[in-house]
Amino acid sequence: MKHILTLCFLLILNSLYAQDFAYIQDSDGYCNVRNSADINKIETRLKNGSIVSCFFDENNATEKWIPVDYTDAEGKIANGVVYRDRLVVINETNFKKITATKINDSSTKISFDTVSIIVTTENFNPKGKTFTYSKDYPDVIEFINGKPYYGTDGEMPTTQYASIQVTMGNKIIKLPGQALENLYEPNLKHTWAYYDSKNDTLFIEAFNSDGAGGYMIMWKIEKGIYKEKALFYGF
Repeated sequence: MKHILTLCFLLILNSLYAQDFAYIQDSDGYCNVRNSADINKIETRLKNGSIVSCFFDENNATEKWIPVDYTDAEGKIANGVVYRDRLVVINETNFKKITATKINDSSTKISFDTVSIIVTTENFNPKGKTFTYSKDYPDVIEFINGKPYYGTDGEMPTTQYASIQVTMGNKIIKLPGQALENLYEPNLKHTWAYYDSKNDTLFIEAFNSDGAGGYMIMWKIEKGIYKEKALFYGF
């Protein structure tokens, strides 16, 4: 069983690694997201700086329109296509990648120059939480505290984030509880960051899963202030 879960996790990671985070950058201050089947139909507009998940491979290496997932006004994941040059991919080609300098079972330290990130995890504690189970599958958890959760495929989580603390120069930023809520099975070995020195923006990225229920998440800290998180799943 352990080998099967490991294989599932590796397959999920391969799928996740095919995805890239990117942010919108357009001279108009926003970008049109179009229907993937009909590029003449505009689905929505995303403001500059909005984080999306995009897919690049050999099949679309020369394509002008790139498939993206984004979070809509209702907080749901939607998809469409965006013109290629409106996307700034968040990777080591464009920004400084910062990897772990120290790691153990429950914490990792990611640091470079004056930037330092400490991520800690802890065992999942069900005390004080409410669980909503599927009507069709009574053993499957659908919601925790009335909200979707991520990291398992309907099973009880085993680990969760305890804290993420960032130091940028003389500023210390502790991510709020809302930024870590319902994010389970964190994988510290697949956690790193990118630093945009031009805009003094830090992107913390993680690929998490227990062998199923994989998700990718990014937290954005701009000029020493926590701005947002972007989460995508279902790969």
